[in-house]
Amino acid sequence: MDRLFNYDLRRRMTKLVCTTLTIDYELDLGAKTQPPINIDDLLSSTYHLIALSTLRKMMTSTTARPGTLVVSSGYMRKGKDALKWKDIELFMVKHPEEPSCQTLLMRRDDNLAFCAIQDIIEYAIVDGAFANHRLSTPLHIADNVKEIPIFRKAVKDSKGNWVTSPTEAWTYEDLREYELAAAKSAGDENPGSLYKYQKGAAANINPSAPQELSDARKQEVEKDKELNNLIAHHDKLRAQLIAIHHQLQKGKRTNLYGEFIKAGNRVRAHKKKLLRSAEDAQRKEFFGAVGNVIIKQNYQGKPIQFDPNYYYYYYYYYSYTHLSAL
Repeated sequence: MDRLFNYDLRRRMTKLVCTTLTIDYELDLGAKTQPPINIDDLLSSTYHLIALSTLRKMMTSTTARPGTLVVSSGYMRKGKDALKWKDIELFMVKHPEEPSCQTLLMRRDDNLAFCAIQDIIEYAIVDGAFANHRLSTPLHIADNVKEIPIFRKAVKDSKGNWVTSPTEAWTYEDLREYELAAAKSAGDENPGSLYKYQKGAAANINPSAPQELSDARKQEVEKDKELNNLIAHHDKLRAQLIAIHHQLQKGKRTNLYGEFIKAGNRVRAHKKKLLRSAEDAQRKEFFGAVGNVIIKQNYQGKPIQFDPNYYYYYYYYYSYTHLSAL
């Protein structure tokens, strides 16, 4: 254990940490300690992902336009309008088959698979949207929250923590950004726009679509000539800073350090562009050949089998019936 690493290995490790990892992950060159994620931040981010799912279900089941749910300049140019608590109507009625059980319904007779009632109730509890006489029929919304948008964006508070804005609604641009990322992760051949839910024209989905670049494509990106030239220039500036000031931090206020930072930004920007281009090419190649793969396996007597996971349906049904029985 007391023996030092091989000199060449140490040099390569230093280059990996100080150059490659620093550029790829935008590591701070200072010695600041990074705290773990705050549980409130985690819950906030989870809330927004749930909100995206709710918006999808509402667009699918009610054919609502995205611009009627979140703020969209294309839908209403003279004002910032979105779905607010005053627009929600919930009724408690007797279950037709189980008289002893009460059921929550929206005004529309929506398909249970796309029912957004449970989500809306969760948001109402978080926002304190129900009036004190919540056992009445219908369930009244408190007057002080009626003008508050249901779907609101994430903002930083005075302490720098990410929280849900108390008044500022999600914009169409925010929703579209989250939708593109989620659709690509789900395996959409063409992520399309938010109107695919409203029109019922969603793109074909293949869960086996690649979620990340293959090792071969990653190596192709690393071998890009322009990228390597940018990295070499960045390394050269770093070596000059260390030669003059002995430590990077000591040369922080110099012009040379500014050039060093700009060089690192150029490396990251170019590599990000290459990775995005390679990812698009890989997805295009996958969906261009996946049909041939299916035909080949069918010819060999090995048809692709899809085994649905009924756990999610059971869990949703259990949660819904449990909530209805309260």
